[in-house]
Amino acid sequence: QIGNLTKLTHLSIKSNQLANVNILASCTALTELNISSNALTDISKLSVLTNLTDFDFSYNQVKTIPAFPKSCQLVTINGSNNQISSLENLSGLKNLNHVHMDYNSNISSVKPLANCPVLIQVNVYGTKVKNVKDLTDQSIIVNYKPV
Repeated sequence: QIGNLTKLTHLSIKSNQLANVNILASCTALTELNISSNALTDISKLSVLTNLTDFDFSYNQVKTIPAFPKSCQLVTINGSNNQISSLENLSGLKNLNHVHMDYNSNISSVKPLANCPVLIQVNVYGTKVKNVKDLTDQSIIVNYKPV
């Protein structure tokens, strides 16, 4: 059983029609996780995966980004093509430098990302984001085109 693989560091289970990945919460050594192109709506239990550096949950129906603790190691997150409405759960993540949240049509603000000290680039095409001054004032690249 995958839940017993506590030393697993890399996992890609994309395009498997998965509806639940809560079992992965026990794989606390994961540094790279790709669960894209499944049938997921809730991935909140994955917030305990604090060793993740690369996390891809794009092309699902997820509504909320997991509430990772500020101490998590996340560097790159891809939640494009979901139903995300807020980036608040990414605020203050100390290692985050790339955020891909394209085509989450309910996202209207990137302001929570202004508290990510090493952020380099944010992609929010196909969202309601119109004001990116909070990020561009910090020389962060923001790629966007409001819907």
